[in-house]
Amino acid sequence: MYRVTVLLNGKPLPFRNWTDPAKTYIYINFTHSEHEIAIIPEFPLGLIPSIFMVITVLAAAVNKRKRPHVRVKI
Repeated sequence: MYRVTVLLNGKPLPFRNWTDPAKTYIYINFTHSEHEIAIIPEFPLGLIPSIFMVITVLAAAVNKRKRPHVRVKI
């Protein structure tokens, strides 16, 4: 689910939203005049650990590939 924060002149504005498989739609209601509206996407925090896991696995795979296997006879 895609989350956003909507600000009207720097203050939170209540809104309705709905999504389909391709898009997220936001519906806001305000009196028309000169306002600054900011729509700020929120990054899903659950995605961050997954990204670090993938990077770690890829780094380990690349590192393992670069090191030749050396057998030591005693």
